Amino acid sequence: MKGTTMTPQAGERSTRDMAHPATRGRPTQSNVDSIPPSRRPASVSPQDRKVQIAAAKARITLDKLTGDVTPDWIIALSKEKPE
Repeated sequence: MKGTTMTPQAGERSTRDMAHPATRGRPTQSNVDSIPPSRRPASVSPQDRKVQIAAAKARITLDKLTGDVTPDWIIALSKEKPE
């Protein structure tokens, strides 16, 4: 149905409300300095790790826009330097 908007009925929850119920209302900052750098498994190539780091950076940006809390391990991964 083009041009229609789906809204929850009374008593229903939207998909966004169900996606991250534990993160609503929690702060988006964490103590990043206390997180040890992540360890790359030997099976991950440097090219794959570069993609993982880029994805972590994108996740942080998305979480800021949506108000979600970014897990500490993703923050640590985003700070790694690609080989």
